[in-house]
Amino acid sequence: MQQILLIIPCYNEESRIDLNHFHNFQKNLPSQAISRNYQIYYLFANDGSKDQTANKISNFIQQNQLSGTWAIFNNPTNTGKANVISNAYQWQKQNLNLSFDWVGYWDADLATPLYEIFNMLSYRDLFYPEKKAIFASRVLKLGSRIIRKPLRHYLGRVFATAVYLALRVGSYDSQCGAKLFSKDIADLALSENFISPWIFDVEIMLRIKEQHITEYPLKEWEDIPGSKIKIFKEAFRVLNHLYKIRQAYLKN
Repeated sequence: MQQILLIIPCYNEESRIDLNHFHNFQKNLPSQAISRNYQIYYLFANDGSKDQTANKISNFIQQNQLSGTWAIFNNPTNTGKANVISNAYQWQKQNLNLSFDWVGYWDADLATPLYEIFNMLSYRDLFYPEKKAIFASRVLKLGSRIIRKPLRHYLGRVFATAVYLALRVGSYDSQCGAKLFSKDIADLALSENFISPWIFDVEIMLRIKEQHITEYPLKEWEDIPGSKIKIFKEAFRVLNHLYKIRQAYLKN
């Protein structure tokens, strides 16, 4: 059996998170997952939400008797997506007493459908078995269904160019919120806290090195309303974070 830990960062997701969808997917895994004996464990990482996100998840786990394959980690304060993922990862090592073959994180709004987990793993196994990390990438191509606001797409291209110029790491789409790491590289990717709460994916690339990563072109992705990120408001902060990341990781 191959066990997959999926960390799902949550901040004020009470009205948006569809726990029944997570549950139904887990109960009815696609045939490709069953044939390869995959099992999914969900770890919901509540980042100091001010609404009833934590209670909603805890009650759902209790009512459906899911404590064997679901857990919730509660950050005492809001630290941002990056560090709630890191904190949850460190917490599970001490509290879940389980060994996982793959560890990943996945956006709670399910802009990336859960079935893509197994497409990502199959893609890696078939084409790049030596790779230790799989990054989902929102590439619009024939046969795919990528629904993304044009402005966000173009700003994403600008960001990718800025990252390459500043840090010399090349990724078509470093910011997609669906990533998987093999057990032998997950510690390096996630154990230490991050400089930036939002563009931490770039830090991960610098930590684990490009040669260990493959990008998987998603079959399906859809922009879900309700994002907490205000693009223009955060633009200067992102540039500042890029500078700090460069200083920390590229000292030489």
